This record gives sequence, C-alpha cells and structure tokens, in this order.
Amino acid sequence: MKIKYALVLIQFFFLNVMFSQQNNIEDENVTNSNLISFVNAFPNPSEDFIKINVDANFREVTLKAKTNELFKLPVDNKIVDITTLPKGIYTIRIDTVDRIYFSKLFKK
Repeated sequence: MKIKYALVLIQFFFLNVMFSQQNNIEDENVTNSNLISFVNAFPNPSEDFIKINVDANFREVTLKAKTNELFKLPVDNKIVDITTLPKGIYTIRIDTVDRIYFSKLFKK
C-alpha cells in the first residue's frame, strides 16, 4: 500500500511540475510535494456537473486538456458545471491558500 501511494505521489508531483512549466506558472510552492494533495471529483466520468470533495475554500478550478488547452471554471458550493467542455480527459488543478489539489476528469 505504501509503494502504491508513493507511486501516485510521484506521478502527481511530476504532473504538477509539467503543468506549471508548460503554462509558465511561476510558483515556488508547486515543486514542494508537502503542498500537493489529491482530490476526488465525482461522478467521474461525467457529462454535466462534478462535485469536488475537498475541505478548502476555492472559487474556481483550472482544467487542462490533453491538447494543453486551459479552462478556468467557476465553482458554486464545490460543484463545477462542465457542460461547456469538449469531451476528453482533463487534469483538474485547484489552488487554495495553503495547498494545491489535483485530480483527473473524464468528460463524456
């Protein structure tokens, strides 16, 4: 179990660094793995709305498509309307005051 968790942590760490480098995000906190957490977005896959299960306040999420296209979507009560997104696989990034959260989303 510890090995699986470590592999997931390493995967998301590199995903975060690549996300930041590809989008010229200058944030020294991005490379600090103590500030990176993983979050559940459900239902997943989804067509219309997802709920983000995180104990932090946030107003928007950034979704990155495999095409490197970025989408910033507003959040209402931890629910995100994804109806305007094209079908595909997205990386979800949520920036809060003290932590950066990541997840994957499959849009039907």
